[in-house]
Amino acid sequence: MRRSAAIAFGLAAAAGLSCSNGAQDTADRVHDLRVLAFRADPPDQVLRASFQPDGGMKTARLPPDGGAALDGGLGPALAITPITVTALVADPAGAGRDIHCRWTTCAQTDGTTGRCEDASPMFAVLGVADVVAGVDGAEPAVTFTPDTAMLFALQQVDPYRGLRGLWHLVQLEVTAGDENVVAQKRAVVTLSVDEVPPPPNRNPVLDTLRFDDEDWAPDAEVTFASAVRSRTGFGPLSGTAPAPANKVEPIPDPALAEDYTVTTFDGQTKSLHEAWRYNFFTTQGSFSRASTGATSPLDTTPPLDTRWQALAPEDGGLATVWVVVRDGRGGESWLVRHAQAPEVALPRPGR
Repeated sequence: MRRSAAIAFGLAAAAGLSCSNGAQDTADRVHDLRVLAFRADPPDQVLRASFQPDGGMKTARLPPDGGAALDGGLGPALAITPITVTALVADPAGAGRDIHCRWTTCAQTDGTTGRCEDASPMFAVLGVADVVAGVDGAEPAVTFTPDTAMLFALQQVDPYRGLRGLWHLVQLEVTAGDENVVAQKRAVVTLSVDEVPPPPNRNPVLDTLRFDDEDWAPDAEVTFASAVRSRTGFGPLSGTAPAPANKVEPIPDPALAEDYTVTTFDGQTKSLHEAWRYNFFTTQGSFSRASTGATSPLDTTPPLDTRWQALAPEDGGLATVWVVVRDGRGGESWLVRHAQAPEVALPRPGR
């Protein structure tokens, strides 16, 4: 029997992707086939639009006939460029098996499954490929160019008619052995009513990660201490609380967080500043906080650090750690590091 997990991910989903298929599963513990993140390049494109009355409020309007008419008569339309969507796929127990990837898109997902099905409006297969996930995972990718008909269809099913941007859904289905995972990414197309359109969003970049307050270089392999958190019903262990060791902290460059504007329902604009969020994943143990960082643009001083903890029992050995950074408006990227995890025996009942 094939084991299947559905994973929905889009612009508004700041939490990490996960699938729960067994007792060992947590949001951050990766032991089976998973899609951890997506990156779109570019993460955003800007098209000119006009405001027109629609149902009692003003909304961005994108005519369906293409060409210069895309801008609503306000001037030359900006060109739509190809988008490359890259996924981060982990398969730590796969032993180098082939992973089949099928990329699809649609204008509206099925109301029951939440997926792009063959009968979904504007359904199309974007590409298929086979990859193999190594220690760092695999990064399958697909490139496509959104067409005018799809953008118009997306606007028609959007209750805001593109006021908050058009979210072009890209779906990835990965299959390996009896495991099957479906994940989704929403690439953003911004409709701008400004005479001078704003610059498109860029993916956040995280260059620096620290372990116990020291830089954790990409080629460095750190050693995790044996702070323990039980995943059994035997009760608390002496090491249940996070120890002061195993601190993992992303260090963002404040200059890279962007200012941006959003359009309000009355056609005005509001200025905001990006609030980055971080998701942590590991093949051994787990983290005291699977997600850190801001929960909204108004959250200006959130904690960024988390602490790695062993799970009892723990086999120990090489652990892969992924840190995914998201900017809250469709941009994301990730980095990978390695560590040696301790072996931790399962405590005996009554101890």
